[in-house]
Amino acid sequence: FHLDHVSGTLSSNDVIDRDVICPGEVRCELDLKIATHPPEYFTILNINILDINDNSPKFPLPTYHVTVPEDAAIGDLFPLPLATDADSPANGIFEYRLINSTTHFHLKTIEETEMGVTNRLPFLMLKQELDREVTDRYVLTLACYDSGGSNGRHVGNTSIVVDVGDVNDNNPVFESERYSVQIPEDTPEGTVVIKVKAVDLDEGLNGRVRYKLSPKSQESYGDTWAVDEERGDVVLLQALEHFRSPNYEIYIMAYDRSESPSPVMTTLSIIVDDVNNNAPQVTFDFFTDHKRLEILENQSAGIFVGHVSVSDLDSGTNGRVVCQLFGDELTMRTPNNAENNNNLALDYVGNSFSNGNSDEDDDCCHDLGTPRLSTNQSFTLYVTDANDNAPIFDQLSYEEDISESAAADTFVLKVSATDVDFGPNAEIFYSIVSNSKDSGRTNIGYDDANDVFKLEPSTGVITVRESLDREKVDNYRFQVMASNNNSLTSKAWVTIRITDVDDNGPKFVLRNFSFQVEENQPLHTQIGIVRAVDNDSLMFGSFNYRLQSMYNNGDEPPFRIDQQTGAITTKRILDREVKEFYELRVEAISRTGNRLNDSANVFIRVLDRNDNKPIFIQPSNHEERIFVPLTHPLGAEVTALTASDADIGDNADLTFDVTSAGNASEYFRLDRKSGSIQLSRAFQVQDLNRSFSLVVRVRDGGGYGKSMENFAVLHFTVVDANYHR
Repeated sequence: FHLDHVSGTLSSNDVIDRDVICPGEVRCELDLKIATHPPEYFTILNINILDINDNSPKFPLPTYHVTVPEDAAIGDLFPLPLATDADSPANGIFEYRLINSTTHFHLKTIEETEMGVTNRLPFLMLKQELDREVTDRYVLTLACYDSGGSNGRHVGNTSIVVDVGDVNDNNPVFESERYSVQIPEDTPEGTVVIKVKAVDLDEGLNGRVRYKLSPKSQESYGDTWAVDEERGDVVLLQALEHFRSPNYEIYIMAYDRSESPSPVMTTLSIIVDDVNNNAPQVTFDFFTDHKRLEILENQSAGIFVGHVSVSDLDSGTNGRVVCQLFGDELTMRTPNNAENNNNLALDYVGNSFSNGNSDEDDDCCHDLGTPRLSTNQSFTLYVTDANDNAPIFDQLSYEEDISESAAADTFVLKVSATDVDFGPNAEIFYSIVSNSKDSGRTNIGYDDANDVFKLEPSTGVITVRESLDREKVDNYRFQVMASNNNSLTSKAWVTIRITDVDDNGPKFVLRNFSFQVEENQPLHTQIGIVRAVDNDSLMFGSFNYRLQSMYNNGDEPPFRIDQQTGAITTKRILDREVKEFYELRVEAISRTGNRLNDSANVFIRVLDRNDNKPIFIQPSNHEERIFVPLTHPLGAEVTALTASDADIGDNADLTFDVTSAGNASEYFRLDRKSGSIQLSRAFQVQDLNRSFSLVVRVRDGGGYGKSMENFAVLHFTVVDANYHR
């Protein structure tokens, strides 16, 4: 937590996670001791951290195996795994459920109470007799729900695999359903505090009993208590502390050694008696340190000057404490809002002391136990000088110019103040006021001058902290503060102007510019505009554009660039069929000659226009005579038309058709896409030496009114199959 020393506002320094501060506790309370300075008032603030339901129940494993003997009696219980929830008990585990119920099993929950908190133990209860020869395994889903709250209920799941095992017809029986024992808190580690015993009437392994803590007891108390598996001895594992755990409620389970044991459970109550083995603990809370109490001179009598915290880890009479203060300068009292005498206030009596004098005081506290234990603490009381004068700056404002090229630690200016006090109270410390800006200025461009400049606390010298950049911020105006011992202060304004140097060159806004233009456009057609920026002032920020080929092959690109605007235009008519892509480099060259130039790539694509006719490849001379055997198969290809077009895309998408066929249309058909001409009607004997003519056309896909075409003539003659030209 953070307490604002001026406004008294108490706020948190970080996200408060109750589940980390007080894991599993019913209440989570913190005591803050608060006093004013100069000291006039003291109080104890109790903060109760409320829990929210922000954690889901979790099982340690995704799957658990439980073995149930096939002769288990209806109503027998079998322990199921426990889930954990990091929230408080109010938002913690509320209930367990079986998601997929069966006719053989249902869920039974047993409640046990530990330290006032009810824990729910899930057990699988048999409700119908088993037959291992019919079904030897059941798979169930166990769900754990928390109690909900404003964030809604959360749930965690695990799979329960139930294996049906062989018979064991007697369970162990404890000699007592409940055991209890009372022991002192100084019982040595390793002591057997009690012995539990269960008897099983079976013989052999089925009648040999073993013991262990229940899963919840093992989780809660396994580091403090253990039960001997063979003998049932309950053993103390570590030292007890009555103030932490005055009693324990432990559940012990007994199993036989059969393959499918059915556990039984008994309760052990352990009461830990307090022993007066802790002396009172005394802590002084002063405004300086725990051994030195300082009081300003001229203070009035009766003011609060310090706080004494007294605690005793014992309980009852052993934990009741009485304190006495030895000395004439201070009195000790119980604050009005204190519930007991464990928090004591120290008040100044008002005796006259000169500045710098001191006196030794003692505080003795003892408890009321047997034997009586006591603690003595001493501290020193100092009377100190008052600081009643603030430093004064020798100027109300300071101004200076500095180049943006100034290196780190470069001297900028020095501020100076004086204080009429003496000694430590006259020592002046300088600082830049965080986030101080002139409220009348706009577009300040920085958050805190402390990030840019350093102010030496003892000398008032302001230096450069990091590199300056006029192009980002050209003027800094902030406040500096002079303080003596961080109490009395005065302020002055500082203005630092940043002067420009030629430290920036032009920079293109893109590394790659891409443009496109149709072929056959007139000269001086604008293709696009490139853009670069120089962040320096007008004195240093001018530059020219220059365009050249990306490859130094001597080819002059058919484009020019305006040196001032960056506009790129054509200087000759472009033909895509000659060249489709141009890769150029554009440069931005500073006019100041600082060599901080930049370059970018320019990619220009010439778009196609439908300016080329398709050309027949077959027939090559636009006319051809073809001899077709009389026995040519029906549907077989007679010949194929082929053509090409120098354009691309739709402009080069070619189709074929017949413009004039005469009687040939009965015998031949043309595939529009492939150009294949096939026989569509078989020849007869009377067709021998007969001739046919087709006028064919090839057309590109330039669109309606834009397509281009070409023609060819084919002459077919039907000949004998043995005909040779």
